[in-house]
Amino acid sequence: MVHGPSPDCARKYAAFLEEEVEEPAQPQADWPPAEFRRKEGDYATFARPSMEHSAEFDRIIRDRQIVPQAEPSGDDRVVATRMHDGTDGHIPLGQRQLFLDEGCIERIDKLEKTLHQPEKKGAVIRSEDPNRTIQTRSAPLWDTRAACFKFWMVSMDNPVRQSTDGLNWTLGQKPNFGSGGVSMVVYDGRDPNPERRYKAALLNTGFAVSPDGVDWQQLDVPAVQSQDEANFTFNEQENLFIHTVKRSGPHGRSVAVATSCDFEHWDDYGVVFHADEVDQEMGCEAIEARLANPLLQQTEYNTPEHYSVQIYNMGVFLYEGLYIGLPSMYHHTGKVPPEWEGFDTMRLSPYILDCVQKYGDYTGFYNIQVVCSRDLKDWTRVGERRPFIETSPLGAGAYDFSI
Repeated sequence: MVHGPSPDCARKYAAFLEEEVEEPAQPQADWPPAEFRRKEGDYATFARPSMEHSAEFDRIIRDRQIVPQAEPSGDDRVVATRMHDGTDGHIPLGQRQLFLDEGCIERIDKLEKTLHQPEKKGAVIRSEDPNRTIQTRSAPLWDTRAACFKFWMVSMDNPVRQSTDGLNWTLGQKPNFGSGGVSMVVYDGRDPNPERRYKAALLNTGFAVSPDGVDWQQLDVPAVQSQDEANFTFNEQENLFIHTVKRSGPHGRSVAVATSCDFEHWDDYGVVFHADEVDQEMGCEAIEARLANPLLQQTEYNTPEHYSVQIYNMGVFLYEGLYIGLPSMYHHTGKVPPEWEGFDTMRLSPYILDCVQKYGDYTGFYNIQVVCSRDLKDWTRVGERRPFIETSPLGAGAYDFSI
């Protein structure tokens, strides 16, 4: 039997085969170089900020061993597990491997990776006002004291919804926080200060904390600047707050990331994910297919000279040791100037009509793709950039036919 713990653990055993194991030669790609993957040498400045661990954490790492039930015996051998790029490939006990990227895959032979789309089950939260749509920029969280899920909406008078089962939702208590409100909220149950358990990112304004999700206090912390979009999540395993925002990149709207371990000091990595030339080529084909499909909602404007694909926003979450991103791929189909005569024939509210007659208007549609990362900076496309979630056809009784 061969045992494969992490390198520091493997070296504790007499059966360790460091000198005897001959690793097969692997072809080396021209880019990225090994130092870039490991964030060393000239690329060290791109590394994620190191975290200070407690003495107890260091002791656990130093003294960890193979569990007694699997101790090497007899002719067993011990080898050190590593990723194909040479980095430590230790996988915590019980953590699944998703194989979204190929970081832990040595070779693929006679296998094909397939991205399966999720099955839509329908909306569980609907707007009380049919003229106002619901949006979200953070995930539902579990309130242990109230024994229910809580979920913050965007652009609603009362943004809070709560549920005991995740299916049936009711209005929660409206937050007390001025006219701007809060809509991107996470729960940090390990914060020693109970007045700071709920934490919110305020778009282009800063950050706020609350003991109960109702009464909020804004912190004297600078905002992470965005054009007009953001998402907010919390990696509880590493006590890492993750704030993704919209900024300009090579092809327009792109995603920037900032992180913090204490919710006071933020490290801004700048733009880490953006559209490229391949997206533009595939996007033109997707736009033409959409406009030719009578079963799908059509966009208001079609000006081919303005066709493009951009990243409108991206939610990020940690799952089984891997960061997964769901970028909203905005397919821009056209725009018109402020003097466009067609505005008068559209059913626009007075406010929207005033805006478009001042600034003009643009239109397009979205689909959701999947990307993944092990450090929040280098992102891998999944499923050959095929849509993970697409809009539903007209007449299907669905809630997402028009985006």
